[in-house]
Amino acid sequence: MPAHNALTDLPVLLTQHGWSLVRDGENQHWCRPGKTGSTSATLRDGVFYVFSSNADPFEPGRAYSPFAVYALLEHRGDFQAAATELRRLGFGDPAPSEGADVDLSGLLGPEPTNVLQFDLQRFSETPERQIDWLWPGVIPRGMLSLIGGKQGLGKSFLICDLAARISAGLPMPDGLIHPPGQVLLLAREDDASCVLLPRLKAAKADLSRVAWSIFANAATGSPMDLTSHVDLLVEAVTNHRFDLIVVDTFAAFAPVGTDANAAQDVRLLLDSLTRLARTTGAAVVVVAHLRKTGQGDGDPMDAIAGSAQMTAGVRVAALLDKGMGEGERWFRVVKSNLGRIDEQGWTWRFAWPDPFTEGAADMPHIEWTAAGDEYQGMGDGPREAPLDPAAVREALLGVLAKGPRSQRAACELTLATIRKTNPRVRKADVELAFEDLIAAPDPAIEAWEGPRGAKLVGLAGCRCETEDPETKASRLAHENPAMSVRDLRALAGCRREVAAEALRLVRMTHEEKQP
Repeated sequence: MPAHNALTDLPVLLTQHGWSLVRDGENQHWCRPGKTGSTSATLRDGVFYVFSSNADPFEPGRAYSPFAVYALLEHRGDFQAAATELRRLGFGDPAPSEGADVDLSGLLGPEPTNVLQFDLQRFSETPERQIDWLWPGVIPRGMLSLIGGKQGLGKSFLICDLAARISAGLPMPDGLIHPPGQVLLLAREDDASCVLLPRLKAAKADLSRVAWSIFANAATGSPMDLTSHVDLLVEAVTNHRFDLIVVDTFAAFAPVGTDANAAQDVRLLLDSLTRLARTTGAAVVVVAHLRKTGQGDGDPMDAIAGSAQMTAGVRVAALLDKGMGEGERWFRVVKSNLGRIDEQGWTWRFAWPDPFTEGAADMPHIEWTAAGDEYQGMGDGPREAPLDPAAVREALLGVLAKGPRSQRAACELTLATIRKTNPRVRKADVELAFEDLIAAPDPAIEAWEGPRGAKLVGLAGCRCETEDPETKASRLAHENPAMSVRDLRALAGCRREVAAEALRLVRMTHEEKQP
């Protein structure tokens, strides 16, 4: 197109070079060539601001004047040729006489150089961009967010539930309904066929909209890392237009040799994931484990394993934890750089389909509710109440009243008893108090080494050394029919078959006595 029109009608120039207008108005949204529906750049007051890293010849995060756009698109970045063409066509001041010096500084700007220069941009030329949310307050689009939780709490179930809601357009836990979207699960810790697929089905996901990858080289089978190969992932996400990308877990996709406690190593990977989010506009969620040693001074942010850069480098961080009720999980946002935090969050439980209306199934799904008033203020200060050693002793005496136990089983049952009245108590604290109690002399509690080196504990005087294993198994089974085969075997020193048979006979007798 004519050069003078290129400077006065920039939308026409962009359209002729394959760009498409996504949203009109004072701040126009433009999509780069080869893509549809998304925002790659904005045009406002003659300033063309580019977001995409795939919008050659433009660079991401840069603002361009009309002349710069014209020079890049029409003259392959030759600013001298662009200025000469403008002069030839009479655009701007009249052309000077032959031999006179020509001042093109107003058009050309600084002389191109290969030396790195400081990227300085004024906010008056920076277009404002509204935050776009996939799940308002929890998962932002085009940014990096994090979900942390201890092993065994159901993080994988949670991820599959969110993937199902987004893929099928189901309401989010807060009730928000959105159009169906595309989801990519980068998962190395769970098998896709026997773990993730059944969970997605149970959550009613649209399986055609959920993809998975372990991000490995298909030719060699060697694993890739997101630091070195983020460009490949950017291309895949751009081509398939994923709305949500889940990296499960952070450590599983770090380069070999990465130190999760080293700020520089963690920052490199976070920078790659942030670039992925910014370039594609997708919501990128990183799944991370929690520290095994608790949360330090009680700040929930200290719970995330690894360097402090893990939480500093994400815009929103959420935690999955045990809830107040039996089998309940608590999910809430603990950090947000983008707005107010809902400190109470949500709770969920596992639920199974109704066999009469939906058919029997072995795989549960998740049912969400808003966290009740009992969770108000739970995120402030230390999460666990101080543990009273006397409470551990009282709980253990109640456990042993039903018969001797292996020390491991006794500790687990003691923990379960204490959590009925103090659900936020830490397992590590109970285990430590339990060990101190067993080690200290107590006239009511006795610990000893049973057959095959099993560590046993019971009330004083409860062990009898003269019994043979079969007789002892029968006696202990009568004293506590609810005991597991493993515990009975450890206490009696008998074979598994003997313990199983003793419990079967006792339980059958109890059933016959029932009216």
